[in-house]
Amino acid sequence: MRTCIRAFARIHLGFYTYPPHPTPWRGAGIYLSSPHITVCITDGDSYFPSCMGDEQIDRITQLVGGEYGVEVHGCIPPHRGLGSSTQLYMATAKALSLHKGVKFEWRKEAVRLGRHRTSRVGALLFNYGGLVVDGSRKHGNTMEIKPLYRVSLPRNWRIILVDSGGPPGPKEEWEENTWDNLPCTSGEFNAQGGRIITLIKHAADVGDPDLFLEAILKLDMLTGEYFSMIWADANSSQSIELIDNVREAGINLMQSSWGPTLYTITGSREAAIRAVKVIREALATNGLDDAKVSVVQPRNRGSTILVSS
Repeated sequence: MRTCIRAFARIHLGFYTYPPHPTPWRGAGIYLSSPHITVCITDGDSYFPSCMGDEQIDRITQLVGGEYGVEVHGCIPPHRGLGSSTQLYMATAKALSLHKGVKFEWRKEAVRLGRHRTSRVGALLFNYGGLVVDGSRKHGNTMEIKPLYRVSLPRNWRIILVDSGGPPGPKEEWEENTWDNLPCTSGEFNAQGGRIITLIKHAADVGDPDLFLEAILKLDMLTGEYFSMIWADANSSQSIELIDNVREAGINLMQSSWGPTLYTITGSREAAIRAVKVIREALATNGLDDAKVSVVQPRNRGSTILVSS
């Protein structure tokens, strides 16, 4: 008997609340059609792809215990800004619950798995898909995970992912030791984040890709402004040079989460083809001919029960 769940990568657009907001680190993100992983709980042996990190394998093994085997197929590259850990752990928990015939309560599992601090966007996308804006609220020591806003994005939109092969983003252990020590900002900083989210919501509602791109660029810049106050290298020099070169050609690349994956959005397949040509030329100019460029669609559904038999 095997029970399989397929989960998908996400891009993180940035944060719009910061300390001392009562619920800091609210963000926004988009679920993607690819890359994806399939997690299967079985009565047999376990299998893990070579792309998984040791810390992910250890965590999955602990989650499942010795009673069942777990197979992971496909790959969301870890520490590349695509939310691999949240999708992997949530998919494992869901597959295990269904395999045991237990109701899967995704909010409770997100908290149990530690996704309630700064990975709420990934947990929300796992359940809802599409575009989500985190509207979670902290009540004392508990977190109520919920969307402020969720919308299906137009099917003709395309998202271009660029991985230039730069150094990986930080591991979760580093993140866990960092968040509680980050400085407070002014009230205007959070007010600005709220205004940007209103712009994102409006652009998504009317389905205007140019207006949407303009709005999420503002969020990307706000997030970058905050973290650049703490780390001068919030973006790698390689990414900064590539972003500047592509911007000169009229295309805005933004960084997903900690990176190094960069992305942009177009309103059609044809526009994506033109943008990819410009991006590849910039990559070649920077000596990055082996960089990975892919074109994907928004996924307007959450995770999928692939097999339950």
